[in-house]
Amino acid sequence: MSFACSTFAFAALGALGCEQTPIAESPDAFRMTRDAALDAFVPDAGPPPTCPPPGPFGPNVGDRIGDITLYDCAGTPVQLHSLCETDVVWLWELAEWCSPCRRFADGEFDEINSRYESMYGDRFTGIAIITADDELNLPNQTICEELRERYQIEGALYFDPTNTFRDLVGEGFSNDVHAILTRGLEIRWTMQFGSEFVDEQLRQTFEALDSGADVPDANVDLDAGPLEDVSLGADAPSSDDAGG
Repeated sequence: MSFACSTFAFAALGALGCEQTPIAESPDAFRMTRDAALDAFVPDAGPPPTCPPPGPFGPNVGDRIGDITLYDCAGTPVQLHSLCETDVVWLWELAEWCSPCRRFADGEFDEINSRYESMYGDRFTGIAIITADDELNLPNQTICEELRERYQIEGALYFDPTNTFRDLVGEGFSNDVHAILTRGLEIRWTMQFGSEFVDEQLRQTFEALDSGADVPDANVDLDAGPLEDVSLGADAPSSDDAGG
């Protein structure tokens, strides 16, 4: 189903949606646009969370993640904190200007997501979160629909219209961020360009939960640095694809 820009759920971002003039492909310019949008944006509160996790919140492993309002491609809002009763939540950031994101979107996200949904049912939730399109535009309903069609994504696809997701999971990330949360939305693992590790991290997290053991610190001996985890294709728009 197609939705016109005029029906977009939050009019305050109309100028950043269908009518926006593409900005320069510069992360600094993108962050300025993001910050301006955040200042002006008043999100729909959406449905009340089922069990809001207690604060304080933080971006580090062991912290409980802060809340954020995401929207599906129909413009329906959902609070991240509404997932706090789920045993394992996997969040992946899709910034389409990033070539590793495009590659992972093209089948890999759905393959991993569907496998864990089949194995664990309601105990698992995987979500792809769009934070920008290929021209560094902040996402809206139209962009969400376009990316779902372009990459044939069947799993849960939401967009973050103010691009604040990365702020919830640590400083220094610019694109292609993975985060695994355990029950109560405690951050268990985060990594930029972590596609080759996420399957194993999900497996280890469920094994630890089912054995009653403490979930190990998944960051140990894994992060070799973002540039070593990525092989950029010729279609990369700039060196910033590597996480600048």
